[in-house]
Amino acid sequence: MTPRWSPRILATLFVLSLMICSQLTAQETKPAAVNPLEPIEFLVGDWHATAAPPNAKPTQIDNHIYWSETHTAICFVTRFNGEPHYFGMYAYDPGMKQIAFWYVDTDGNSTQGTARAEGKRLIQEFTSSHADGKKESLRSFIDRMTDGNSYHWQVLREGMAEPLIQLEYTRVK
Repeated sequence: MTPRWSPRILATLFVLSLMICSQLTAQETKPAAVNPLEPIEFLVGDWHATAAPPNAKPTQIDNHIYWSETHTAICFVTRFNGEPHYFGMYAYDPGMKQIAFWYVDTDGNSTQGTARAEGKRLIQEFTSSHADGKKESLRSFIDRMTDGNSYHWQVLREGMAEPLIQLEYTRVK
């Protein structure tokens, strides 16, 4: 003898199965959280470059770039020949709707700007306020190499085509 289900039980089971299916579908189609710092997170890690100016002793440059504890900012410390020189951070500015950055150096200068990605190139536009009060507008380009373990960095003055400085950075870890 086959058990007979009442219409009330069948209706309840049908509604319950619809509710379960809609919950599962909602969970599957829920968009992943957007990380506004994703365009620059490749920088997290330790990097090294050597600046070898003509007629001067080479400078060893080490960048330690790391996530803040809240994972809402990327901070960095840059050392020249082992001595700290720059300290700064990147964070998403919801008012500007872009990545902003700030840093200070041991010479008393302060810099602020914005960063945006265009393909594998990171473009940073910024203003440095020097300790003597003078301001300077600059732009830098960071071009990631396909190996993911190196990048080319260059800085240009506003309106200039020739870089002030350019370095090859290699990931240390």
